[in-house]
Amino acid sequence: MTTSIIESGKVLKCDCCKAKTKKTKVNQDGTNISETINPYSENMTIIMEFYKYFGKEFNIISAFEEFKKVNKNVVKGDGEKYTEADLRNMYIVALQNLKYMGYFSATR
Repeated sequence: MTTSIIESGKVLKCDCCKAKTKKTKVNQDGTNISETINPYSENMTIIMEFYKYFGKEFNIISAFEEFKKVNKNVVKGDGEKYTEADLRNMYIVALQNLKYMGYFSATR
């Protein structure tokens, strides 16, 4: 299931995902992760990339900041950029889906 989420563009044979794949490597400390993730990937794929590098215990607030950096230049179908409210909704839905699948759990 993890492979199908991370490689959803390949599974669906999505041309936009293949055309915009980034080749840069992530620094060891993860400081440039937002520059290495394809912003046209599915939102769960973007969060799974964070999960891959930072593990299950990553901070969802800082992950949201990175999510915003990844999607800062993405435009909607009508040519406008996403607002912060749009990005927050996209992030929460993707996070809820991953929580439902068992990738994340609430901590106290």
